[in-house]
Amino acid sequence: MKKSRNCPACGGSEIYFRVVSARGGHGPDLLPKIGGFFRGGKFEIYVCGSCGHTQFFVPDELLPGVKEKYERAW
Repeated sequence: MKKSRNCPACGGSEIYFRVVSARGGHGPDLLPKIGGFFRGGKFEIYVCGSCGHTQFFVPDELLPGVKEKYERAW
């Protein structure tokens, strides 16, 4: 959705977007070690208005921190 601007599940083009904190408030920090004490990690959330399919992405400016502080999976 982020790059294609279409939903991979249904092909719809009614996509909604928002940037949210990765800190849970009352829940866990979903991107620990990213950002600083007062500025934690963030997610870009894309939601299809047709079927509800949702995708989370780390913003481009935070990717270097993920690559530096996290282990590569593959």
